[in-house]
Amino acid sequence: MTDNPWAWRDGHNPYRATPFQVLALSPEVSGRAEIRNHIRKRRQRIERRADRYPLFGRTLRVAEVNAAEERIKDPAARLLAELCTHRPERPVERERADDAAR
Repeated sequence: MTDNPWAWRDGHNPYRATPFQVLALSPEVSGRAEIRNHIRKRRQRIERRADRYPLFGRTLRVAEVNAAEERIKDPAARLLAELCTHRPERPVERERADDAAR
């Protein structure tokens, strides 16, 4: 039997600090070059001033950025991270909102 990836372990919430959150990367970003560029910039920011880019109140380390990058590169790990990442709701189109109000 495999472990449940959504289960809390030792007080660790699987929905916080997903690779997307660590990298400040939207799951919708596609294209290897764009993702690599974003990760490179994130790594540089953390190397220079990690205290300016906290994640849920704690300071990130470059090792965490590197580990998140590796998980994003692995298709199965990326899918799990996408499932654990809460996306904000998309804004409703103006027309549809007006129709619903009638």
